[in-house]
Amino acid sequence: MGDPAVVPTSGSGVSLERSAQTLPVPLGGLSPVHRHSTVLLRGWRRHRTAPLMALALACAGSGVWLSVIPRSFVAGRDAVGVQLDDVTLVPEGPSVAGIQIFTGPATMAITTSLSGIARAGAVMTWNGNPATGRCVLIRIAADASETCDFQIGSTRVTSADHFAARTRTWGRRYSDGVEVSITVPGGSALIPIPFPLGR
Repeated sequence: MGDPAVVPTSGSGVSLERSAQTLPVPLGGLSPVHRHSTVLLRGWRRHRTAPLMALALACAGSGVWLSVIPRSFVAGRDAVGVQLDDVTLVPEGPSVAGIQIFTGPATMAITTSLSGIARAGAVMTWNGNPATGRCVLIRIAADASETCDFQIGSTRVTSADHFAARTRTWGRRYSDGVEVSITVPGGSALIPIPFPLGR
């Protein structure tokens, strides 16, 4: 049997006769098709990366700003005891020899000399590590300053704190460069803050 698509012809060679092929032709013909678009759509396609770039820069800027501004805390002494954000240390009986003890999640002792220099020490667990803190506060007219020494686990840091009476805020800078802001609420007494806030 022979292949019906192959038909021998006269002559010396054999030619192949192929069946007719049909190619689909678009109904609109072979002319190129142009998409109609508005000026706004063309502008969006041309500059579509610009809004995404602006959003990315805004997010990066916000992250840098949040990492630079000092974290803020609240600390002071009122009629109830020593307030540290939402933690309260209550007085443990009356003061003895000028030393007042406060207890709670931490234990703190405060003493004030006749010259007005206040000293405080605290023992606590800080982020799962045993920690101690000692501060010496000196009043300078309405303002004040204090120096503190902290031991958190095996890490030791110091801080230099300055109190601005106008804003009732401590500005604390640790020896490794970390800065925090500590607000003393209205009606609260100014005390040393031997707690490594912001660490």
